[in-house]
Amino acid sequence: DDVPKVPLLVDVEKLLKRLRLPLTTEVKEFQLDLRKPMDLERSIFFHRLNLLGIKMARPLRVDGKGTFKEAWSVYYEPEQTLAVIEKAVWGNTLSEAVIAYNTHLSKDITSISELVDLLERVIPADLPALVEEMTSRLDALSASTTDVLEMMKTIPGMVNVVRYGSVRNLDYGKVNDMLNAMMARVLAGGVLACTNVDEDAAAEVMERLVAVDYAMATANQPGLMEMWTELVNKIREARGSHPLLSGYCTRLLRDKNILGYEETAQTLSYYTSPGNTASDTAFWFEGFLKSSGTILLLDDQLWDLVNSWLATLNDGSFMELLPILRRTFSEYSLPERRKLGEKAKGTSAVKRVNAEGKAFNGEDARRVIPLIERLLGIWNEKGKR
Repeated sequence: DDVPKVPLLVDVEKLLKRLRLPLTTEVKEFQLDLRKPMDLERSIFFHRLNLLGIKMARPLRVDGKGTFKEAWSVYYEPEQTLAVIEKAVWGNTLSEAVIAYNTHLSKDITSISELVDLLERVIPADLPALVEEMTSRLDALSASTTDVLEMMKTIPGMVNVVRYGSVRNLDYGKVNDMLNAMMARVLAGGVLACTNVDEDAAAEVMERLVAVDYAMATANQPGLMEMWTELVNKIREARGSHPLLSGYCTRLLRDKNILGYEETAQTLSYYTSPGNTASDTAFWFEGFLKSSGTILLLDDQLWDLVNSWLATLNDGSFMELLPILRRTFSEYSLPERRKLGEKAKGTSAVKRVNAEGKAFNGEDARRVIPLIERLLGIWNEKGKR
C-alpha cells in the first residue's frame, strides 16, 4: 500500500469504490438494467476496461428480449492491476486512456470490417469524441474500398451501429449515410462476385449473403431492403451465378413472397433439367434448402417441390447427389430431421395407399367385413345382430 500508484490505477480504484465493485477473486455475476443510473455507469465502466484490454469483466449472454439488459461476470486477478499500470502511458484517467489507446489502434486498421467491429465495441463505452474520430476514419476508409465481399462483411456491423444509436437517442446519421452508399456499391458490383466462382468461394459468398439478409431484416429501412432485394434477384437470374448462390437467392425471394410457386418451380425445373450436371443440381438444392428445416415442415408447397424432385431421381443420380444432400440436411437440428423423416414416411405411405387402392381385390375386402363388424360389436359371437 505504501508503493506510489500511477494516476490511472488511482482513477480505476476510485471508480470501483464508487460503483460498489469490490476487488475479490470470487466470481460475481451482475444483471444490469441500463435504464437505472448505477447499472448504466457499471456497464460503461466494464466496456471501457475491455477496450483497454483489462479483462476484469466478461460479458454474458442475456436471455429474453430487450436492448436495456446486460449480464457480466466479474472477478479480480493480480495481473489486471499490472495491465492497468501498463496502460497508464495512454492517460491519467480511464476515459482519457481508452480514447488515446483506441484512437491509436484505429489508425493502424486498414480493413473497414475490422474498424466497424471496433466501433461497435466503442459505442457502449459512452465516448462521443472517440466515436467521432472513428466515424471520420471509417468514412475515409470506406470511400477507398473496392472489395465487394469486404463491404458485405461490414454491412451487418454498420446496421448494428445505427440501431444502437437509435435506441440510445444518439445521432449516427453519418454512419447511416455511409451504410446506404455502401449498399448501393454492393448492388453495383455484387453480381460479379457471385459469377464464375468455385465451390469454396461460393460458400464464402453465401455466408456474407446470410449475414446481410439478417441485417436488412433488423435494419427496418425500406430503401435498404429494396436495394438488397434487387441484388438478390440479380444473383438468382445471372447466367454465370454459382448454383449454390442461385438456389439460396431463390429461397430468399420465395420467403419474402416475391417469387410465387410457379416461378420457383420453373427455376427448379431449369436446374434439374438433363442439361445440368448432377453436382450443379445438388449445389442449387443445398443453397435452396439452407437453414430451411422448419420452413420445409410448414410450407407444403415447398415440401412438394423438393419431395417430387427426389422421387424422380434414379439410383445412379441419387447416389451421386447423396453426399451433398446429406451435408445439407445435416445442418438441420435433430428435432427438425426427425420430423422431416416422419413427414417423408407419411407422404410415402399415402402415395403407396393411393397406388394400391386402384387395383384392390373386392372378394378379399368382403371377407374382412364380418370380422370388423364383430370387433365393433355389431354382430355377436353366434353371428346374429
